[in-house]
Amino acid sequence: MKRKKNKPRMLHAPCLSKSIAIGNKQQSSEVADRVAASRFTLHEKGFTLLESLVAIAVFTVGVSAAIVLIISSLNVGTRTQHKIIAANLAQEGIEATRNIRDRNWLSGKPWTDAIADTTSPYTLTGCIQWDGNAIDATCALGTRLVFDGSHYAHDPAASDFSRTISTQYFPADISTGDPEKMKISSVVACGTDCSITLEDYLYNWK
Repeated sequence: MKRKKNKPRMLHAPCLSKSIAIGNKQQSSEVADRVAASRFTLHEKGFTLLESLVAIAVFTVGVSAAIVLIISSLNVGTRTQHKIIAANLAQEGIEATRNIRDRNWLSGKPWTDAIADTTSPYTLTGCIQWDGNAIDATCALGTRLVFDGSHYAHDPAASDFSRTISTQYFPADISTGDPEKMKISSVVACGTDCSITLEDYLYNWK
């Protein structure tokens, strides 16, 4: 007897189409998942960049404010220091003038000698060293004061400090009984918009 050959079974068209549709659907789902994941990653990266920019901006503002505050504090400290030195130098000018008056008494000279003009208009302006013997109306060494290691002395070199001494002589007034006297003004400049002025009176008595 002859055996019958088995013919290969053929898939019907509807089954084949269904398989292809399922495969396409799975592939589309995978592609959609990848696109969604990619978008999420980009969003995450963008958000991180924005956070970094904001953090940098905040840090920059904070550092800038701190620097401005430090510089302002240093300027205030320097200005205060200059004013203290200027006040001492102004007082020194008055004391130097008083010392000359005292030496005039000891040497038998007129008490106003070398520190006042006793003729009209009775004013004298100039410079005086801390150990000077007279008010120098020409300020030969300039009005600037330079620290020499122990004292501030008049010197033409650059300095933040300068001093001028002015005196005004008042003759005795017999009608009012006012004795003769001398007004001293000691003015010390200590930089931009920085100056100290001290005033005092000297009389012809001990």
